[in-house]
Amino acid sequence: MKAVIDPSEKCPIADPTPVRVTIVYEDMASGMRARDVAERLARFLGSSGARAESIWRSDLLALPVLAEQAASAAAECDYLIVSLCGEELLPFAARRWIEEQLEGAAERGMGLILLSNSHRGRWRVVDATRHDFRCLCEVHRVAFFAHTVSAPPPESDLYLLPEANAFESHVAELRGGSSVPCSRNL
Repeated sequence: MKAVIDPSEKCPIADPTPVRVTIVYEDMASGMRARDVAERLARFLGSSGARAESIWRSDLLALPVLAEQAASAAAECDYLIVSLCGEELLPFAARRWIEEQLEGAAERGMGLILLSNSHRGRWRVVDATRHDFRCLCEVHRVAFFAHTVSAPPPESDLYLLPEANAFESHVAELRGGSSVPCSRNL
């Protein structure tokens, strides 16, 4: 049986305390997706909002000063959200940093949320990453959540698709205005 969460619903045990989140992202699109998920999670939990304690680009975690600052914030978070574009394996320094955050995370009540894209046929990269994190979370007894989506086509290709143009016209009609080029839905 597959559980479905309606984003308009709230958790039966609502907590007005802000959800503390640390985000590790790979690129701008994955960072935006992670912030969106954090906000939805906060709404679902009945929180007064998601408070992103820290947002870090994964390649910058190779710098010791930044990794230390990120670790300080992650030590206080409820959820560590790792959002990847799925093109390549996560840099070693970022993977090691995430492993370090999982040590003792179960006692702190932290959960790990992995978000990834699987466009351009990179399923093996996404599957390997998801498997690695699932195993790490199991070893450290940390709650693990994963969500993989197929990325929309690049914006430059969006205008070439007849269905995108038809959708854009339909949205413009509903709004009662003129058609404005649509942007990617991240």
